[in-house]
Amino acid sequence: MHEAGLAGTFAAEVEQHGLQRARLRVYIPATEAHSPGFESAFRAHLQSVAPWYRQELLEVVVEPVERICASCVQRFLSAGVDPRCPACGGPPLPAAAGEVQYEVISREAGVDVP
Repeated sequence: MHEAGLAGTFAAEVEQHGLQRARLRVYIPATEAHSPGFESAFRAHLQSVAPWYRQELLEVVVEPVERICASCVQRFLSAGVDPRCPACGGPPLPAAAGEVQYEVISREAGVDVP
């Protein structure tokens, strides 16, 4: 999913649960965070759709996903932009998109939001 779509979906989820003032950690599968500038683009889109967003209240974690090498069929974990097989250097088979998840670190971070 594109960064803008992820940001919009995440912002709506946060608002639906009243977590605009919470300190959050969002886990994004490596299959979704496939560009080198992913995190900065995600944060920029989040800022544009969520006036309550504060950079210091959100930790972004790119989660490794299990891949299968197209050359040697070895299974391996990868969180990288260019996931190559550590055994042979071959490319991975296409991976299914993962699910974006988040956790609340603290409910009230003490930051005023609009």
